[in-house]
Amino acid sequence: MSHWIVPEKMKVLFLFAVSLVFSDFIQAADIEVGKVEWGRDLERAYADSEKSGKPVLVLFQEVPGCSGCKKFGKEVLSHPQIVEAIESEFEPVLVYNNRPGADAEILKSFGEPSWNYQVIRFLNPQGKDVIPRKDKVWTTEALVTRMVDALAAVDREVPGYLEALAGKAASTHAEDVAFAMFCFWTGERKLEAIEGVLMTDASDQKNQLSGTSLEKLNLSEVQATKINAFARTDPAMALLWLSPRQRAIFTKS
Repeated sequence: MSHWIVPEKMKVLFLFAVSLVFSDFIQAADIEVGKVEWGRDLERAYADSEKSGKPVLVLFQEVPGCSGCKKFGKEVLSHPQIVEAIESEFEPVLVYNNRPGADAEILKSFGEPSWNYQVIRFLNPQGKDVIPRKDKVWTTEALVTRMVDALAAVDREVPGYLEALAGKAASTHAEDVAFAMFCFWTGERKLEAIEGVLMTDASDQKNQLSGTSLEKLNLSEVQATKINAFARTDPAMALLWLSPRQRAIFTKS
């Protein structure tokens, strides 16, 4: 049997390295912050925002948090398209609202309450809100609508897949209408192709997507509607409704 003698200095370095890995793992595993790859340096995010033109998206979150915080992280901040949009269109930063040190100082500077439900703010490189702060943004549609508004406020192009994810919540004049048609497959497809139609509901849902690899891409309701309209008649148009990551997955399939 071999025996290893580890110098005390090496033990300290080893334990330090292990603690860093464990700390990173815990942060990545926190259900309250979802699956977004969050930055933790707000000043760096400001500098990156100045260069990229992307707004800074700051999540003030309670970790460990209440059931509402966990639900938000699990359902909203883990949605693949929200994760993609936050990481691609913003400079994301996580601030814990229940920890001392730098987090507490940032919390104080923004006047945010401690031990509170999640709040997401959108900032420019100078730390000013690009859209007004808002409480109780707890659903996918509510968050995406604010993301769209924040991008528009700084004259950034809003990706089609993000607008699609916002769905009816982003429309100020959405209404429901019913039609009786000769064929629900053809009728649904033709209605879906009309500009302004956001979602459809027939006795046989999204028949054109059935059996294609597109239906496996975790599409939003609006994406499914528009892609179903063109999946078999104009594939190039259908692909325009996918996010870059969805498109990459589809290309590999």
